[in-house]
Amino acid sequence: MTMQLEILILEIIVILAAFRIAAEFIARAMDDFEDMFGQGFAAGIVLGVINAIPETMVVIIALLASSYDVAIGAALGGNIVLFSFGIGMVGLVYLKKWKTPLLMKDDYGVEFGFLALSTIIFIVIAISDQLNFYIGAILILLYIAYIFKRYSKAHETFSRNKSNKKAKSNMLRAIIYVLAGFIIILAFSAPLVSDISQISSTIHIPALWLSLVIVPLVSDFGENINGYRLAKGRQGGGSTAIVSFIGSKLENNTLLLGLICIFAIPYLPIANALPEFLSIIAVNIIALLVIRKGKFNYATSVSLIALYFAVITISLII
Repeated sequence: MTMQLEILILEIIVILAAFRIAAEFIARAMDDFEDMFGQGFAAGIVLGVINAIPETMVVIIALLASSYDVAIGAALGGNIVLFSFGIGMVGLVYLKKWKTPLLMKDDYGVEFGFLALSTIIFIVIAISDQLNFYIGAILILLYIAYIFKRYSKAHETFSRNKSNKKAKSNMLRAIIYVLAGFIIILAFSAPLVSDISQISSTIHIPALWLSLVIVPLVSDFGENINGYRLAKGRQGGGSTAIVSFIGSKLENNTLLLGLICIFAIPYLPIANALPEFLSIIAVNIIALLVIRKGKFNYATSVSLIALYFAVITISLII
């Protein structure tokens, strides 16, 4: 191992430690946000947006460099990590802590519906074999619609809870925690992008596979840790963690992919990335089927983890 590679790996370890600290801050804030605004807005919007920062940075940098394959992999690779390994591990952590299967709670149907819609659009993209301005506009409008849907529901919950003095006093503390986590993730996202790029050129891993697997695995480290922290913290935390996973990937599936489509004017064929794109569609569909049941027992959790390793192995071979 060269000295340069050792330094890069050490830097990534430091970044992961920083993401771990950020995850702790954010997890501590989620209870208060959820009490005031409900699970959907707290986990799907607030936590989802914060957790998507590293991938957003990668996508923006890749687009500016016209590296569309890298941008696609970075935007959508998190689906493979979180909807298989991530959810599976949250299910196992929950089972170990509470000795009962994880059950989804509150209104997670909003996230389910928008994830299903984005997956249908993915299928259309795969069939048409192109990304273009019109598909991008539809995807971005879909994310805007999700935000408005969640805002309307959060407004109703906030109206009911705003007279609760304890909830209001806890909100200041929660905002400080979220801002601290946000700043840490934002500060370390750019160095992460640089280190991943240098490691790719040093050990000659294909850029698409690296962006599809390694980038989300590292950038979603904090999100995974946050999910485990939520699952262990309280019995409703497992459901919050999964909703935050969906909210984060909804932003990637719609807003980030929409930006890629718009940058790809007049259109960009996806033939080179089609196997990976189909893998993401398959993982999304499996996740939808599992989430629809709303129950994560031992067999389901282990199967999702096995699915992750199967998908990344197949994508590397192909």
